[in-house]
Formats: sequence, structure tokens, C-alpha cells
Amino acid sequence: IWTMFNLSNIYTWAHHGSYWDTNAEWAFFTHFWSLGIEEQFYILFPLTLVLLARFVPKQIRILLLVAVLASFAISLWGTYNRAAFTFYWLPTRVWELLLGAFLASAGASIFTFTPGKRRLPCPVCEFLGWGGVVLILFSFAFASGRFAFPGWIALGPTLGSAFILVSIICGESSFSRLLSTTPFTAVGKVSYSLYLWHWPLIIFGKMSAEVYGFPDDTGAILGGSASLLAGTAAYFFIERPLRSRGPGRGRRLAILGVLFSSTLALCVWSAWYKPFHVSPQFDPVTVSSRYYEFRLPDGTANDFAPPAALPKTIFACDVSPGKIPGENAPRKILEKGGLLHLYGGDTPRVVLWGSSHANMFAPMLDALCRDKKTSVAFFGKSAEPPFLLTTPAFPESRNKGVREFYDYKMRWIKEWRPDVLFLIERWDRWYAWDKGDLTSFGKQLEAFLEEMKAYPTKVVFVVQVPVAPHGEQINFRAVTDFLTKRDGTRPVFLEPGYFTDARRALLKIVEDVATRHPNLKVIRPDLRFLNPDGSLRYADGRKFFYYDEDHLSDAGVEEARPDFEGGIYLP
Repeated sequence: IWTMFNLSNIYTWAHHGSYWDTNAEWAFFTHFWSLGIEEQFYILFPLTLVLLARFVPKQIRILLLVAVLASFAISLWGTYNRAAFTFYWLPTRVWELLLGAFLASAGASIFTFTPGKRRLPCPVCEFLGWGGVVLILFSFAFASGRFAFPGWIALGPTLGSAFILVSIICGESSFSRLLSTTPFTAVGKVSYSLYLWHWPLIIFGKMSAEVYGFPDDTGAILGGSASLLAGTAAYFFIERPLRSRGPGRGRRLAILGVLFSSTLALCVWSAWYKPFHVSPQFDPVTVSSRYYEFRLPDGTANDFAPPAALPKTIFACDVSPGKIPGENAPRKILEKGGLLHLYGGDTPRVVLWGSSHANMFAPMLDALCRDKKTSVAFFGKSAEPPFLLTTPAFPESRNKGVREFYDYKMRWIKEWRPDVLFLIERWDRWYAWDKGDLTSFGKQLEAFLEEMKAYPTKVVFVVQVPVAPHGEQINFRAVTDFLTKRDGTRPVFLEPGYFTDARRALLKIVEDVATRHPNLKVIRPDLRFLNPDGSLRYADGRKFFYYDEDHLSDAGVEEARPDFEGGIYLP
């Protein structure tokens, strides 16, 4: 619906966030964001140009240039301060379109449009054409989520395109002759239809490949090939007939109106009545872990910020209950003890350490501590193990911010001397990935347990839950037909995913360490998500236990509650 009204860039910004994030990468209509900006430009720019021509006709070129520079300056600032907004909104991206408008308005003073009367020498045109290609290829190779975008790197594709335009308008360059050949003109004619079709079919292909056990790249290639066929067919049977000139214009407009209205009605109906929604068959899948996340965007020592919004029962350090800590005091959060729930005194008796896997259990552990009137502290941050920072599988241990976070946690353990410390992580990620070091795992765990004896603290090692085989990008609620038996009863049980052998080896090591260290207790929530035949217990009845390939939903966490109820040791 937002796309049909040329507002898809605003929708994508509001609902998917950064273009480089997983949410945007796997959304079927992410690519429509650029069409939103273009159409907004096509609506506003002609009106603006009419006003300029009416009141300041002699200043149009200079005003266009000023607009290009102003928009680019705002874009630069926004890239490093409001990245998602800058990527998706017209004011911060319009400089790329206005540059072409400036070239068109300034063309008469740079070169003529008459073939054979160019002002730019032929070698300059050749250099600009092929130089533009190099800039675009450079951008294709290096523009990614690793670099702030649009920012300075957006100059590559923008200036590359501008150079190519100038080279072509100059006339008889080798590059303009190449683009005039049949293969290139054919691609140009169907390019708009290809753009509309390519991304949804690529995503569908990748998702289908994951479901049926093929590589993502295979699905992308098949989806891209299908988009070539769909885009070409749409060009010949829809686009070209309906935009042709001559007799029948009224009939073509009527057809366009009927098609637009019908499509809009279908979209509104499906959004309102949700005919394809699986809620009648399954309970909604929810997660609450984000409220317990320590975020570290760039790994620096001063970016340990609490979530932007916290439940009323949560407060951090000396902030009163119900209030949200300010963004300017992240280090003070750690200096005062991190994210705390002081249910039974000023000193936490239970502490949770770990990654996003710790955060997913945090709401349930929080509720248990509330019921027992026991104060609890949370130190969970995605993609960071709770200890063993020297493993080769975790090179980020050299990062100053990560080390400081670990030092803060150890400082509070020494001061609080809690009764229980939960260690929760997706252990196979760090110790079975390519060059993961299984041999050092037991030694580092034992060293950590020896240090904990001084406080003394009972350490609870939580065995990770099995990993589903289809990857994080699959929304299992959207493939109900695949997961559900044909008789409509229960979801099909799946085989556990990769690293099964690594998890077994790690468990054996941990159980061996536990025989020598009475302060270590091992709990096995993983067993609740395995069937007797070893298959994955992904769902039960209306409940989905998993949120993605390796994280549990709130329903899955509740399924594991009995294991944790026995793991809180209180005096």
C-alpha cells in the first residue's frame, strides 16, 4: 500500500531500519524504497522548477548547484548521526538526482547537444565514459554495510553516472557506441520491469533453498533467473502496451485505473482481514529479550547503553524505578552495577552473564527472582561470550570496549559475591566455528571456576538449545504448509541443525569439569527441545518454541522454566 502511494522509503525506514540489517535484507519489497524517493522527486521537482523559472529564471543553475551541495552536506552529517533516516529520506538523497538536473541545465555552457560540435575533446569524453564505469564498479565492489552509507562513498556511483551521461551527450565516444548496441539497449528497455521483479523472486528463491536444504546462492540464482522471465513478460505484455502513444489513450488510462484500484483494494483487504495470516493455526511468536540488552554499537568503551525503553520494573544503577536512564551516561550504568532488579535488597544475589542467548532467558529468570523476592543483575550483550575471552574463535577479545565490559562484570562479582551466576551462550558458535579451539575450552572453564571459588558463587552452566537447520532468515510462520502435515495437525519435526557434534563434545567437556568442581552446576534445557528419536521439537500444538534458528520464543523459554527453577540457589 505504501509503495502504491510512493511512500515505500518511509515505510522501510520505520519498519525495517538500516538497509544493511537482516530485516531489510530479507523483506520482499525493500527495493521499492528507491522508487519512493524517485517518485517524490518527480512530483516535487517539476513544481519547484516552474516556480524558479517564473521568479528567478537566471539563477536556476546556481540554485540547483547550491541545492546539490546543501543536500550532500546534510547527507554527510546524517550518515554518521542518523544513518537510517539519511539512507531512506528524500532531502538527504536528492543531491544524487539534482546532480543530473544540474548537468542538464548547465549543458549548453559545457558542451552542445549537436553531434560533431562538442566542446569537450574526444579524449576527455572517452576518459569520462570509462572512468565512470570504473567508479561504478568500484562502488559495486566496496559499498556495503562495512562502510557508512551514503556518506562519501556515495560519490562513487553518483559521479560515475554523471561522467557517463556527459560522455554520452558529447557524442561519438566508444562508450556511447557500446551502449547503443542491441544487448545494452534491450537491457535498458526492460530494466524497470526487471527492477520491480528481481528482489522478491531472489528472496523467495533463497528462502525456498533454505527450506529444502540447498545453498542460498542457488536460490538467489534461480530467483534471479525467474525475475528475468517475469520482468521481460511484464515489459512486453503490460508496460509497453499500456504506455504506448496514439489512438486508444482513453482505453489505456481506464485499464490503468482499474488495475490500480483493484490492486489497492486487494492490498487493503489482505492487510485488514489477514487472509494469509497463520494466527488461526498458531499462537503469535513473541520475544522479550531486547529489554535486557546491553548494546555496544561500535565496540568502544563508552557505548554500553541500556535499551532505549525499559519495562517499569527495571531500573539501572541509581535511576529511580520506572525512569529511563539517559543516553549520555552509559558508563555510569556499569559503574553503578548495570541493569538491576532490586526485589530483595540492594545487592543482587543472582547474576546473568552471556549473549543474546542469555537475554532470551532473562524475562523468565527475572520473573523467578521477583517471585522469590531476590535481587538480580543482568549483563547480556549479543554476540559476546560471558567468559573465555582468549579463545581464537573470539578475536574481539582484543577490543578495548569488550575487555572493559568483562572487567566491569568481574568487579561487581567481587563486590556483590552473589549466590548464583548463570552463564548462557550459544557455545558452539565460538568453539566450533572453523578454527574454534575445543581443546582449551575445559582449561579456561576450570580457571574461571577457580576464580569464582573465592567469592563463593555457584556457577550454573546452561547448555545451549539445539539449532534449527534452516537459518535465521526463515520466518517459519510464513511456511506453514511446509511445517504442517497435510492433515493440518501438528508441525513436522525437524532434524537438529549444524554443529551437533560440537555441542555434544562441549557438553562432555563441561560434565567432566563438573566432576572436579562442586561449584559448577549444569542444566539441560536443550533436552526439552529434542524428541526421543533425536529430532528437533520446534513446536507443539499452537506454540512455536523457536523465534529463529537458535533463539527461543517466549513460549520456548517458558517451556524451559522448570530447569531454571531448580538452578536458583538461595540461602
